[in-house]
Amino acid sequence: MTITKRNFLKASGASIAALAVGNQALASSNASTPITTSIDGLKNITTDVSAITVNERKARIEKAQSLMKKMDIAAIVLEPGAAMDYFSGVQWWRSERLTALVIPREGEVAIVCPFFEEPSIRETLAVGKDVRVWQEHESPFKQVQ
Repeated sequence: MTITKRNFLKASGASIAALAVGNQALASSNASTPITTSIDGLKNITTDVSAITVNERKARIEKAQSLMKKMDIAAIVLEPGAAMDYFSGVQWWRSERLTALVIPREGEVAIVCPFFEEPSIRETLAVGKDVRVWQEHESPFKQVQ
């Protein structure tokens, strides 16, 4: 069978109709089942959770650096997001102004950020002390080197 636009739209419409009917049937079958909102039966699974330590972050960086040596990678540059948080503790957001974590093959990590963001970056930076700032009229990429 050749699928034409017309046949595709017919099949799509039939699928949507079947889905709607199926959802109605499911909703009516669950209507007689009482829904409980009590959380009394739940146990706390966060009692033994602890914050990520500075030593754990340093171990993560050391592991990354050893892999970089094996693969002959000079540095890793990470933009804001989960990876930056994973290695440095800095929870940041992407914007048009470069903020990046630089992990060199050897040595300490560095954060590159706009001048006016430095105090906020330092508040959450868990490892390293090297914060390289750039002014609005400068290229931030010079600080990455």
